[in-house]
Amino acid sequence: MELTKKMVRNLIAFFDSLLFKLWFLRLTIGYKMWGTDYRIRQIGRAPSRYLNRILQHLGADIGATVTFKNGLVLDNIDSGLNGLQIGVNAYIGPGVFIDLAAPVRIAAEAVLAPQVMLLTHGDVGNRLLAKIINRSEGAVCLKEGCWLGARAIILPGITVGTGAVVGAGSVVTADVPDYTVVAGAPARQVRKLDGALKEETNHL
Repeated sequence: MELTKKMVRNLIAFFDSLLFKLWFLRLTIGYKMWGTDYRIRQIGRAPSRYLNRILQHLGADIGATVTFKNGLVLDNIDSGLNGLQIGVNAYIGPGVFIDLAAPVRIAAEAVLAPQVMLLTHGDVGNRLLAKIINRSEGAVCLKEGCWLGARAIILPGITVGTGAVVGAGSVVTADVPDYTVVAGAPARQVRKLDGALKEETNHL
């Protein structure tokens, strides 16, 4: 019985690996034919169980046991995904948007709820407002164990500290200190968590 179960598991793993290779081959051929927009669309449609391997194949540094949900949107990936780093046991919720005009680092155990947006640049392009509004660009860093609520927006150059919490729908325009809860648009400090964390640790 155990031998049969093992054979079935191996068979499933073999066919899943084969399906991934075929899927990635289609992605590669489509990219060569239709360019970056095709790649962006297909990543958004990819089965969540393939996303870890897809992003690694495209140059991203993805840790073990990262959980991806469907609908991931990656923008400004013309040069590949070398600027994307996601640490172990992080959670990337459905419909998350990541702008890779500059590097994005998501540390271990960070949680991104549905439709979080990580923006690394602001630019109107070659248009009227370019005469008075300069391009802004900066890397985004989400430190270990932070939690970003649904539809939170992180602007270019922002660091969200270790164990920090960003409320749903917040627009983060300044760095968030470690173990701090922020909320609002623009986001403001609501309370600190470090005292509660120390108290909890003392009871262990």
